[in-house]
Amino acid sequence: MKKQAQKKKGTIAVKICILVIAALILSNLTSMILIVNNSRILIRTSVQNNMMSMAKTSAELVSNEMRINNNKSLSYDEYARILKDTKLTGVDSSYVYVVSSDGTMLYHNTKDKVGKPVENSLINNLVTQIKSGKQPEPAIVDYDYNGVVKYAGYVILNNHDIVVVSADENDALSGITRITRISGYILIGIIIVALIV
Repeated sequence: MKKQAQKKKGTIAVKICILVIAALILSNLTSMILIVNNSRILIRTSVQNNMMSMAKTSAELVSNEMRINNNKSLSYDEYARILKDTKLTGVDSSYVYVVSSDGTMLYHNTKDKVGKPVENSLINNLVTQIKSGKQPEPAIVDYDYNGVVKYAGYVILNNHDIVVVSADENDALSGITRITRISGYILIGIIIVALIV
């Protein structure tokens, strides 16, 4: 009878341990999911706000340079002088480009694209709106370009040229992706330790 009572106590203790371990794993997993998802949203918003600030600042630089040149169009070298090093810190894929109101690339960090029609359907849509007499408000949008999700912040200048800041989503959110991976490893470690104990 004593053995049965001890066996029952032993099985109850094992069940309680399993429940405690399961509760710990579930609470850690839930916390990780909530923290990572909220962090992703906050980081995305922060990156996009920085992109809009950069687009507005770049547009102001271009406008000032045009005023200095008596409102004449800028050459590639003039654009490059003021925009070539413009990018988000820590986001290597970010860059600025300028498109004319007719959809021709005026400045791009890939010089071969200059003088050619813009390939981005989003910017082509802005060109269409401008041609129809609309003045789109500055905005941040995300779009797919050759299978890569990109963010773009744009500002329309007084002469209807479009200044765009672009960055790859994966690059912009790489920090939270690393944090997610590390959190996953920590959770796996907790599960292994819990199973050993």
